[in-house]
Amino acid sequence: MTVALRSPRPTTANLLPALFARSWLKEQRLSDDGFCDSLATIQLSPSLSMALVFPGKQTFRRLSHRGRLDLLTALERVRAWVDAEQQTLLADLAAHNEHEADPAGGFETPDGPQASVWLTEEVAGVLRLAPTTANARLSTATALHALFPTALHELREGRIGFLHASTLVQETESALLNLDPERRSEAAASIEREALEQGSGQSVGQFR
Repeated sequence: MTVALRSPRPTTANLLPALFARSWLKEQRLSDDGFCDSLATIQLSPSLSMALVFPGKQTFRRLSHRGRLDLLTALERVRAWVDAEQQTLLADLAAHNEHEADPAGGFETPDGPQASVWLTEEVAGVLRLAPTTANARLSTATALHALFPTALHELREGRIGFLHASTLVQETESALLNLDPERRSEAAASIEREALEQGSGQSVGQFR
């Protein structure tokens, strides 16, 4: 297949048709490898993330080894984007824990501490997690949203993974716990800045 000219770079808008119509590749003179290379570096969008599905092994076999690695990079970035969106949603659920009343009157709407317990159970059911794990996910999402917004942004952009973000929360939790709100925010920002500057490209073990 013909290799694309690399300038100008494909954008999210004109890559989307290629996800559904292979004829787009011929029109844009993109090889399968060139397409995957673009996917590994372009800015993600909700529609592109949701549409990034390839038709199985036959597509993979058309790629070079480099092309498969680029596709793996693209899929990992999509995973990170989904994880970031999930963290944002979990943080919102925790902050606005509002249960709808049972229209049949079969149960009372919980409030106070019981509402938090109920939410944990609901999240555990939806994500198929143990309640303790679901509670940890809610706590991590809340901390990322409140204390580490840059890390959440980096996760959304695919520059770090969810395990990096959750490690940042876990490793700083005890140090930040006893600080007053203003000092906690300042300390979190300083830790976040240093961690992200030093942690780019590191494994989770190195990131700790």
